[in-house]
Amino acid sequence: WFARFPIEPSAEAVAAVIPFEAAWMDQFRGGRAVTLCPYIVGGLDERQIVERAIAVGHVHEEVHRIVNGRLVPALGT
Repeated sequence: WFARFPIEPSAEAVAAVIPFEAAWMDQFRGGRAVTLCPYIVGGLDERQIVERAIAVGHVHEEVHRIVNGRLVPALGT
């Protein structure tokens, strides 16, 4: 388990961190690791949240979010 600093909801902040996320996840590929996702989606509408999950999902094996106190797949899969 690990967590890092939060990433603000701006597209620019997310784009800046993706290369680091990809390198980090490459180090764990094939192993067992859970990261507490630091992407802040508060203030984004449902469409923007899905777009953000797609944008960051390509460097993660799974992306989830908390909805009504429950952990659910971010893309409804």
